[in-house]
Amino acid sequence: MSRKQFFSTSVKPIRLSFLLFISVSFFFSPYLKAQPIPSSSAGGGYIAFDGTDQYLYLPVDENFHQVFEEGITIEGWFRFNHFLTEGEIWLLFSKLSSYLLLFRGSGEVKEFLLWPCGEDNNFIFNRDCAIVRKGEMGFQYLVKTQTSEFGGFKLIRDFDIQPWHHFALTVSKKRNAVYIDGKAWHFGHGNVDNLPLKRESNPFYLGGRPDYPSLDGQLDEIRISNISRYEGPGFLPPRRFRVDSHTIALYHFDKSNPLADTSGNNNHLRAHGFPQFREFSVHLGRKLRTTWATVKKGL
Repeated sequence: MSRKQFFSTSVKPIRLSFLLFISVSFFFSPYLKAQPIPSSSAGGGYIAFDGTDQYLYLPVDENFHQVFEEGITIEGWFRFNHFLTEGEIWLLFSKLSSYLLLFRGSGEVKEFLLWPCGEDNNFIFNRDCAIVRKGEMGFQYLVKTQTSEFGGFKLIRDFDIQPWHHFALTVSKKRNAVYIDGKAWHFGHGNVDNLPLKRESNPFYLGGRPDYPSLDGQLDEIRISNISRYEGPGFLPPRRFRVDSHTIALYHFDKSNPLADTSGNNNHLRAHGFPQFREFSVHLGRKLRTTWATVKKGL
């Protein structure tokens, strides 16, 4: 075989293979690329957590809950990057010794139980003493008042993590409930012990906290109110929240001021694990004063 023949017969298969690779890559490129995160129903910016040590927090004092004598609603929008795996616990929000709302992956439920396993109660009602099996997620909330504790647990099998979802925890003297996408996931009968909430000087956390990794996903449009905004079995979730006389804090997470409280009550957030927010957090933290006990809007 001559040198000319060697090159002419060897290059063609390589060229054909290269062209085939380019064609296949071009055809499947929309599926190989990471899909962009869609905006929530509220529009604007959002906070993206990476599942490490990130969290947002609001420093508060013992007067934090004085404005919640008639009720409280904590609501917002969330989205997960993947289905929770074994042992994972993602806190949407939490205030130590007061309340929390979380999702958990498969495994035995050991944390955040109101009562030990085996006791006769309405909290642990799923089989095998709160075992979340593979392919399931657990949903859980707890609330502590001055004189009582209550909460709920729910197993989730078919939950689409790709779209944004609205959540709301509501507490009043009549009832307490948690809503996901406007549908009640758990009801509790109210009584005189539902309020007032337990007064503690622990911070209010979003997306994680120091003793738990952050969620792997996004939060947007968080609002805290001093009434129970939703009653009944369901409602149409609002998209972008508005400030009214019952708004204690409202976070749009827009790019211009991502940690700012837009309610006018100066309950600005601080950030941990977000280098891009460091300058903003320090600026707000110089003379940050929580004004939960002296809210100006209608109180």
